[in-house]
Amino acid sequence: MNVHMTITLLANLFNFLAIALMLITFAVVARIHPCAFHRWWIGGHLFFLAAISIRLFFNLGEASNPFSLLVAASLLLATDFIFMAGRALQGKPRKPFMRPILFSSFLFCAILFYFGVHTKEILILPFQLCAASRLYLGLLFLWKAKLFDRTVSALWLGFPIIFLGLGLGIYPFLPPESYWLCYSIAAVLHFLVGTGIIVFILEEKRKEISQLKQGQIETLSEADRIKDEFLSVVSHELRTPLNAIQGFASILDREIQGPISPPQKESLSRILAASYKMTELVNNILDASRMRTGNFAIQPNRTDYSSLMGEVLELLLPLGQLKQIEIAEESAVSGEVFLDDLRIAQVLTNLLSNAIKFSPRGGKIFIKASVEKGFLLTEIRDEGIGISSEDLPKLFIPFKQLDMSLTRSYVGSGLGLSIAKKIVEAHDGQIGVESALGKGSVFWFRLPLRNETSKVAASS
Repeated sequence: MNVHMTITLLANLFNFLAIALMLITFAVVARIHPCAFHRWWIGGHLFFLAAISIRLFFNLGEASNPFSLLVAASLLLATDFIFMAGRALQGKPRKPFMRPILFSSFLFCAILFYFGVHTKEILILPFQLCAASRLYLGLLFLWKAKLFDRTVSALWLGFPIIFLGLGLGIYPFLPPESYWLCYSIAAVLHFLVGTGIIVFILEEKRKEISQLKQGQIETLSEADRIKDEFLSVVSHELRTPLNAIQGFASILDREIQGPISPPQKESLSRILAASYKMTELVNNILDASRMRTGNFAIQPNRTDYSSLMGEVLELLLPLGQLKQIEIAEESAVSGEVFLDDLRIAQVLTNLLSNAIKFSPRGGKIFIKASVEKGFLLTEIRDEGIGISSEDLPKLFIPFKQLDMSLTRSYVGSGLGLSIAKKIVEAHDGQIGVESALGKGSVFWFRLPLRNETSKVAASS
């Protein structure tokens, strides 16, 4: 098996595992917090998983392959269930309005199979109908986000589902050598959908409980506790496959299993960068939830700060390489300091990710750590687009979007800086920024130097 086939197989397997993980976590949460569409959602993705399984374990390349009809049937059944999930989401009756169309489509596929048409052409119509169902459901979630209380999770859920629908629509027309990239992108989107659908259900449940009478406060508190427990489970389950993606992609990137071409190496760098962004996104969503409920805490320990900076820079190296950004560091901190190394690494990651995101291609980023008057000072300087003076006060507000005419090409969750501020303040520190429009930015944070006997804030 050559390197290209190995990459394609691994990418398809990651996509399969992403859907399976999404179904498992959704089923666990939906069992405790049932929703109107959960049965249709599960059924639709089970049939879609069946279609992927057939393509994963059987070669469908040749014409007149009977397995192509099984794939077509699975895709059409998945389409029916997803459309029904959309109707349930709107509170409409379960009217099987699509079934005559889907049955006719299967008969058409059977006729094509009878006349020996190539498998890829047989599956074009089922893929288009399946894509239409995803677009329909994704638009419904965006509609809900716009009209009903601006539910954040519905917004996070709508766009990934729409992108999956677009991917399904173009998939039959892609050359085989591009399949691995399509599978990899689909896997990341399914991870995001898995997180979004669970948070959506929990948000809906919390909204329902919040509308009850004052005497039911205990029920609301219990729902918050359950939400935090499940978010913790989801965090663990999402990080495990993400680590696998990063690990296998790193193995291929280092050419341990054989040489790869420069285009493949560049694509692997993109996979690594996307997986790091996904990990950061998962961490930010979970931390924002914990901070909202007061369950956020720090655990200080003795840490080699210079080594910590080096580890963060190594982790973000693929992101910088994609834009050919030069990152330089300077540390005048000797010995160990007393802080929560995991949380401060998260602050460094969020600030450096922003610096990379807003820096021009071929730009430079400089990170410096020093000790000043009993404080540990860290500065991150970039050559990015800068921030206007009127936008500076909004910078650390969760979900706050700045002037979209400037940031349209740099979309993000709007959580990273607010989380960094909470972490720094939990250390009794300060964080700030110095910037001007078009002149780059200097983000800094200052932490008091402490020892084990010092009193440190335990939570935000």
